[in-house]
Amino acid sequence: MTGRDAKPAFEAHSFLRAARQLGRPGWAAQCLHESLAVLRAVNARPDQVVTLSNVGLAYGRLAQYEESFRHYRQALQFAVGIGLRFEQARAHHGLGRCAAHEGDSEAAARHLQQESTIRQDLGVPAGSMD
Repeated sequence: MTGRDAKPAFEAHSFLRAARQLGRPGWAAQCLHESLAVLRAVNARPDQVVTLSNVGLAYGRLAQYEESFRHYRQALQFAVGIGLRFEQARAHHGLGRCAAHEGDSEAAARHLQQESTIRQDLGVPAGSMD
């Protein structure tokens, strides 16, 4: 991810964090969906991946794990397709958390191990995925 690509990702994550602090993760999910439509229209591929993960995070905060899974899976598929390793790790992290909430400890462990392997390969410290 380049500096140019990181700015919208940081802004989207900051927006989600602010909406969460205001107690409005549903509003954040709605706004992120609108952002995703714009990013798709202009083919901003790295930002689409980041936004899909942020939508997954928003739905996870709403305990809507099926929607959260769906968006994290899309983010993972897209990140693999365009080679964004950090975003692959973020998607695995989110999928692992969702699986844990749903009681699927095997899937949770598998995704969190994949996230850890990628994070270690990239030299990214633990706790920096969400």
